[in-house]
Amino acid sequence: MWTYLPTTIVATAFGTLLYVASKWATYRKQLVSEGTLNRKRAIEQKDAPGVYRSGILLDTNQPVGRFDPEVGTLYDVFMKGLRLNPHGRCLGYRPAPKQPYRFLTYTEVFEQARDYGSALIARIGLKPGGETRVGIYGKNCPQWFISALACVQQSIAIVPLYDTLGPESVTYIIQQTEMR
Repeated sequence: MWTYLPTTIVATAFGTLLYVASKWATYRKQLVSEGTLNRKRAIEQKDAPGVYRSGILLDTNQPVGRFDPEVGTLYDVFMKGLRLNPHGRCLGYRPAPKQPYRFLTYTEVFEQARDYGSALIARIGLKPGGETRVGIYGKNCPQWFISALACVQQSIAIVPLYDTLGPESVTYIIQQTEMR
């Protein structure tokens, strides 16, 4: 009984290899027929040296307006993610460097941003609209994104401020933008 085991293992491995190779050949033929493998990944623009466009685009003479007609802004991207996958992972973070990532869902992020944006208007007294500018100072983290999303929901302009800019630059930006 045990004498046939090595032959069975070799035959199974060989059969698996043939199966994978045939699947790859079929997939590769499909890519070649679609022209995907024949296109460059990036094509330098003739009229703008150093500017590249995706080689995947079939018509490189026409700019891409939108890949998705429903999505025109980053807020639209978020809202589409919320609509398609409300309980899906949206923002990930590590509570501590060696701990596993934790994730907030699209719904959790939306609700936190909605509540924070409402508080900016009702409690702090900011006026919704593009004339209002809010500076957000901090590291990249879920709270930064939620704060930015809250402002966008209220049509408030965001002025990102980073500690890497230094105190003189931050002071200058605050004065120039007349933010709150």
